This record gives sequence, structure tokens and C-alpha cells, in this order.
Amino acid sequence: GSITQPTCAVATGTIVITTQAGVEYSVGGAYQASETFAGLTPGNYTLAVRSLTDNTCVTTGTTEVINAQPVTPVAPLVDTVQATCASSNNSITIKNLTAGDSCSVDGVDYKNTTGVFTNLTPNSYSVTIKSVGGCVSPATVVTIKAQPIAPTVPVVDSISHPTCSIATGTVHVSGLPATGVWTLTETVSKKIISGVGTKGSFTGLTPGAYTFTVTNDAGCTSLPTNSVVIRAVVNNTILLTSAIGTDAQTLEVGNKITDITFKTTGANGATFVELPTGVAGEWKDSIIIIKGTPTVEGIFNYVINLTGGCGSVPAGGVIKVEPSELAIPSAFSPNGDGTNDKFAVKKSPSQSIKLQVFSRWGTLVYENNNFEGEWDGKGSGAMEGQDLLAGTYYYVIKVTTNTGSTAKEYTGYITLKR
Repeated sequence: GSITQPTCAVATGTIVITTQAGVEYSVGGAYQASETFAGLTPGNYTLAVRSLTDNTCVTTGTTEVINAQPVTPVAPLVDTVQATCASSNNSITIKNLTAGDSCSVDGVDYKNTTGVFTNLTPNSYSVTIKSVGGCVSPATVVTIKAQPIAPTVPVVDSISHPTCSIATGTVHVSGLPATGVWTLTETVSKKIISGVGTKGSFTGLTPGAYTFTVTNDAGCTSLPTNSVVIRAVVNNTILLTSAIGTDAQTLEVGNKITDITFKTTGANGATFVELPTGVAGEWKDSIIIIKGTPTVEGIFNYVINLTGGCGSVPAGGVIKVEPSELAIPSAFSPNGDGTNDKFAVKKSPSQSIKLQVFSRWGTLVYENNNFEGEWDGKGSGAMEGQDLLAGTYYYVIKVTTNTGSTAKEYTGYITLKR
């Protein structure tokens, strides 16, 4: 005969006795005509046959065993480790694996007996346990997610610095995650703001240096931005740095003023009011310079107004431009006709003049250290008494007063005609 043992799906066994003619069969209980005994629970069964014509004629055979049904494991209990922003490692660990059992995450390969599966690609896995008897548990479905990706470094678009009326600054950034809610962190104080979309603004920043990181909705954080500096507002100041008194000057028209300089703080520029024509002011790198040569007469009460920064601190002074006592002609014609025969320079009696005349090649052709105001076009030195040729000459006139003040220099060109 044959025996069919219980299976993972069927809890009972079957015994089939070899067929004989004119007998009936038993496996320890009632006799039956069929040689097949199905639905047998686990246990020992003694096979017997008896004659149909003589019920007392019984032949006892072997004792057969119906095994217990193989145990089907319960659904796996699992611990799952997902990849993080910083690590690509992931794993599934079965917590209720019995010694001798094996397990699988695809229902095909049951070689794993540790219950630990690592380095899984992102997917949905059907986790099962197979017992020693070959019974497979119900499946536990586990999803391994893709490793989250850190966002790119935010881009600083612009900075709004504190102003005279607003004490804090704002940093405007772009390049933030386009999907989900992000958080922007200021890395010094760890203050954060949240939002959606690719742009954001971090407000309320006191003067100082800052960097920023962005964290996406997967919890991944970018590298920090380059350092961003919020400038402090500086109150305007202005201080004369040239010699004392240079902010108030008196000079003759046509003479260069002594440069007037100021140092400023706070401002990013300056405007100038009522400077003489020919004199200008400039602001550069917090320094103001007023310079030039007045071309008009008058008293000029100039004012400097700082621009930018905070506070109003106007400064100024006076430049008094007096008329020049020298009247220097541009041409003369020493031809004896009585008209414009001499190079005549008008001066005051208190002035002493030194005159030098050079040819167009730079040769000194006339010099007079005590020039009284008229020159007849004749040379001096090696050319003493010689009539100079017609042409254009370059003159240098140095003027001092009888009190020995610093010489003032006048230069220009004079045309000699014959």
C-alpha cells in the first residue's frame, strides 16, 4: 500500500492498502470495503484485513504512522532600516525567525538563514519564512525607499542692509527645493524659517556675518552658503584733515587753492554748494578733496552735504577770491609803430616780478629778476640786445610782495609779431 502524510495545506493523512479480492479493510477501527482511508489524524494505525465469508478470519499487517502536520510559520515580524541623507545603507531584519528556518524577500530564494537582508535596491519586497518542513508563512510587505538627496546650496540673490530707519537686514535667496516644505536655517543662531517655492527671504538680521543652509522635506540639509555680511549703519561724521585754516582761504583769481580735505564716516557720497567756478569737490573712499583754480572773483561760502549714512552733519567754509593785479597780454609787436610795442604786465607797486621767457624749444631767451612791467622783445644773456624772431614764446612769471610772501607763479604763451 501507500501513505500520504499531512502537508502544510492539509492537516490529515491517507493510507491506501494493497487491494485483495474477497476482503475488507481496517486501520484500527471499523472495516470497510474501500482500501483507502483518508482524513487520518496524526497517530499510529495498524493495518488489518478480514474475509468477507468469514468475519472471524482476520489478518493483521504492519503499523503505519501518520505524522503531525508541518507547522506553517506566522507572518514575519520585521525591523526596517531606510537609507538616510548621509548613508545609503538599508536593511530588513526578521525578528521571529526560528533556528533551522530560512527566509526570502522575493518568494524564490530561501538561502538566507540569518533573517538579515542588506543593501537592497529601492522596491517593494514580499518577506516570507519557510520552515524546515517547507511551509511558507504569509507575506509581510516591506517598501525600501530610495535614498533621499540633499538639496543644492541656496543662492544669495541680494542683501538689504539696515538703514537709518530699519535696524536689521534681510537676505534674499533662491534655488530652494521646488517641491515640499523647506526650512532655511541661519547657522549662527540656528534660527529657522519655513516655506514653499524656490525663493525665500530671511529677515531681522542684525549686523554681522551669516551663512545659511536649507533642509528639504526629506530631512536632508544642504552645505552652507558663503558668508554673507550685514553691514552696520554708521552715523555720518566729517572732520577737517588738511591743515587748520585751509577750509577758509583768500587768494587771487587764477591761483590754485590749497587742497582742502575732510575725512567722513557713514556717508557714501557728498554734494557741494557754492564752490567757485574752477574749484570742485569729490568724495572717494570716505575722503573729501576740494581743489582747483578759481576763475571768478567773489566770496564763496561753500557747504558740504553728506549723502547716505545716517544723520545730517553739514560742513563748509569760505573761499575769498580777489581780483588779480596782474594783467598779462597774449601778444605784442615791437615794430616801433607806437601800438602794442612792448610786452606790458600791469602790477601793483607792492609786487616784485621775475620774468623768464623760453623759445618753443625750451631755450631761455630772456630773464629779468626784477621785471618792472615792460619787455621790448630783445634777448638777454647770450642774446643780450638781440631782437628775438617773430613766433610763440613761453613765459614764467613769479610774483612776490614786498613782505616776502610765498611766490605765485603765472605761466602761458606770448606771441611776438614783427
